[in-house]
Amino acid sequence: MKKRMNQDTITELMHGYYKEKGEYGKQKAALLRLLSCSNTGELYKLYQKCRQELTQEDFAKEEEGILKTIRERNLSAYFDILLDKNETKEVMDYILHPGQYGGWGIDQGHYFTKRLSGQYPREIVELYWRETASYVKLGKETNYARAVGVLKEIRQIMKSNRWTDEWKTRYQAFLEEHRRKKLLLRLLEGFKA
Repeated sequence: MKKRMNQDTITELMHGYYKEKGEYGKQKAALLRLLSCSNTGELYKLYQKCRQELTQEDFAKEEEGILKTIRERNLSAYFDILLDKNETKEVMDYILHPGQYGGWGIDQGHYFTKRLSGQYPREIVELYWRETASYVKLGKETNYARAVGVLKEIRQIMKSNRWTDEWKTRYQAFLEEHRRKKLLLRLLEGFKA
């Protein structure tokens, strides 16, 4: 860890020095090296820095490799970049089929699905219904509270897409299915369908 931090700091200092001296080739090399040794939380900013500091021609040439490095080191930063570029297919595919990629949990707090719900409302709604069912199946108040939170998001997406009749039908079916879960129903009392 300390070695990585030292390498990161030295490379960053070299990058600043070469930038200040106007030595573009060395500046570029140090910047690209930073992608491999910097803190993974800095990768999104480093991508933006590459866009700003590299010539258009160099950036076009290097972008594929830059993105590959970021994808390997920080999938969340990679997805942020894809969404900035309006390249949503890979992000959506991952969210719908996370097990195929060997990972789960990238969408904590619905970070990505909220951003994608305008383009993929049907897919997101179905995903959220499954998530709600999973929380309810787990039982306990905290899981029921999470289910209610997801139901609010479902309702918002469905109403904004004018699927109010479908929302009412599915919500009523949900209530009927879980009519014996008194704690869940109590949590839903304040919920306006």
